[in-house]
Amino acid sequence: MNGCACTSLRSNLPLVAVAIALFSYSVAKFRAAGTPVPARKPTTVIVREGPYHFSRNPIYLAFSMFQLGVAIWVNSVWLLATPVGAVALIHYLVIPREGGTWNGNSVRST
Repeated sequence: MNGCACTSLRSNLPLVAVAIALFSYSVAKFRAAGTPVPARKPTTVIVREGPYHFSRNPIYLAFSMFQLGVAIWVNSVWLLATPVGAVALIHYLVIPREGGTWNGNSVRST
């Protein structure tokens, strides 16, 4: 590994580490509340604690941060473009469909 790749890894390791930590903490909060993590399953509880106090979708944020950190680490413009497409896909297709699984339903809030 040359010096440039090593420097790139060191500079992006915190971003990747924060993404993994955010994902793990978010999943743990879902499980502690007793609601399913997969978006395709109906929500049983609206989680408002931990990272959900700041963001409605911290798991998606963690995915995007991870993609960004890896893209910069491997110095790939093509890989760098994937978070842009992924965020657009999540924003316009996934989140609106998820909202339909809990909006108007009787779910409790934590």
